[in-house]
Amino acid sequence: MKDNLYVLSTPYHILLAICDIVTKNENSILILISNNEDDIEFYKDIKKRLLKVNLISTVYIAKKKSKFGRVKGYSEIVCAIEDEYDVKSLNLFSWNLNRLYTNSNYFFNYYKGTIPINLFEDGGNVYLSYSNSLKKKLMNGLYRFIGVGTFPNILKNIDSVKVSYPEKYPSFFQGHVYKINVMEQIKEKNINEILSAIFLDEKTKEDINTSLNLGQLNILFTQPLSRDGFISSEEQYQLYNRLINKYSSSTMLLIKYHPRDDMQYEVNENCISLGRYYPSELLMTFNFLFDNSIGVNSSAVKSVRAREYVNEGLK
Repeated sequence: MKDNLYVLSTPYHILLAICDIVTKNENSILILISNNEDDIEFYKDIKKRLLKVNLISTVYIAKKKSKFGRVKGYSEIVCAIEDEYDVKSLNLFSWNLNRLYTNSNYFFNYYKGTIPINLFEDGGNVYLSYSNSLKKKLMNGLYRFIGVGTFPNILKNIDSVKVSYPEKYPSFFQGHVYKINVMEQIKEKNINEILSAIFLDEKTKEDINTSLNLGQLNILFTQPLSRDGFISSEEQYQLYNRLINKYSSSTMLLIKYHPRDDMQYEVNENCISLGRYYPSELLMTFNFLFDNSIGVNSSAVKSVRAREYVNEGLK
């Protein structure tokens, strides 16, 4: 039996892969690659949950490598796969409109010309990454010299590019891009339970369900404001602590941490934490009207249904 191979680096990638796997109803192999040690710990935990999905044959976790190491390759994983499985297609997520990322490049070079290769968006706004500047052209030339695939050169080896907004992609991508709609896939295939089991532990699921049944719940979206240079770490810490205290004083508060926000805030018994690795796209599956959706200069505030939207600016 043949398996589709997915090379993933983020929770959003995992979400898209699960939707595609269930839609195709075909056996699949996942490779989780990261450049951060804390991601590796997350992968070790989520691997156990992924293996409970019937269509997932196995999950590999790639060790952290330097950029040069990632270009050199993941031969140990490919050898293990080739010894045991027959790969039907390759599905890559780490790329922008100029080049493949090194997380994907080795697998592309290994399988190109032998099996279908599909690209899935790294995020909904990938179309914004294209640049035709002289600097970018020179960088692409350097990447090609060291063996990294660049666009549009490698499109001849790509069967499809699956994205949210195909009409926004450059003309040289047209004919390759196809629209995907994550929420429609989740709804049509009724995979809420599968995704919930993958991304939430039992206690968090129980806490959320209890709060939803009560009908009163606020949600707070954090941002890595200090990492992005807007305020200091201490200012960020105090800012979100104030909001947490205010909106959890009499109502349960769901805290959705930004993927790059690793700060530990002062939470209380009325707080439910959706960690950095929970895809925001899944919030819409709750189909719930929050009392307040709160953020600080955050577009994510409007991503859920709420009676009140509270988008505070920085002082």
